[in-house]
Amino acid sequence: MMSELLKQIQNGRLAIDELDHFYIEAKRVIAICEKIRSLFFPEYFPLRESEADTLEEIRYQLDRQILRVDMDHEKTTDRFMEQLPKIQQVLYEDLKAIYNGDPSAKTFTEIILSFPGFQATFLYRIAHELYELDVPILPRLISEYAHEKTGIDIHPGAKIGEAFCIDHGTGIVIGETALIGHHVRIYHGVTLGVRNFRKDEEGNLLKGGKRHPNIGDHVILYANATILGGDTTIASGTAVPRPDLAYAGNVLIKHKSSSSGCFYQFVDCRFEMVKIVIELFQRDAAVADQDEVFLILFLLQVILLRRIDGNIPLMKKR
Repeated sequence: MMSELLKQIQNGRLAIDELDHFYIEAKRVIAICEKIRSLFFPEYFPLRESEADTLEEIRYQLDRQILRVDMDHEKTTDRFMEQLPKIQQVLYEDLKAIYNGDPSAKTFTEIILSFPGFQATFLYRIAHELYELDVPILPRLISEYAHEKTGIDIHPGAKIGEAFCIDHGTGIVIGETALIGHHVRIYHGVTLGVRNFRKDEEGNLLKGGKRHPNIGDHVILYANATILGGDTTIASGTAVPRPDLAYAGNVLIKHKSSSSGCFYQFVDCRFEMVKIVIELFQRDAAVADQDEVFLILFLLQVILLRRIDGNIPLMKKR
């Protein structure tokens, strides 16, 4: 019995291998990131060898992993290594942005050692460079490690400018095709997500395409703001939602902003969910499509988890 069971498991394993197989050592990938962190911040994460030896070790270990997924691995590895000084300088700008943007940040040491937003940003910067070099698997391993450690989910494909500040950070989701400008501050629970998915004639999801929103320079996204859609743009110099609105934590933005950044359509989540349900009854829809079900469930989750003041107007434009 046991031999037959083992044979079935082995056959199933081979079937998976036929689909897609890369032998990546996830722990070594994370260890590479930790060595880069020590090279950038040796005062806080001591080196076990000289800086020159550490740099050589980073290159050697990274090349061993890229070798498994890229035939032109040496060239790819060298191109990544050449980006390390740029990554370091951008991280310093991120560090200063967090210090200047978060009143609770007393020292740079505190941010480097303990702030989850900076940890997630550091790992994102590394993963993004690998993503830009078309290295498969490795960027997602790094980003999901950051997600596990910090509760912050940043896809390595997202493009994020300099001086990026994450305050608190738990529950942030930034999708693959999101574009974020310079000097942007994001609070916990913010979602830069997809409004709907394109499908082919047979109903299968289409890969690629612009699916996530664009965020301009000097924008603040307050807690639990949800911004959806690849054609949605938040103009530079805008706070979302406006600080004078009491329902800051429950805003859903589905439309483009004006170039001046002074107009949005803010949607009360209760009203939006009721509107969708009414539309389904009006068209006598026996079955809602996938996007409608997803949005109803999302809005219900917001309503259950976040108390919304009953005096808030259903729609507010300015």
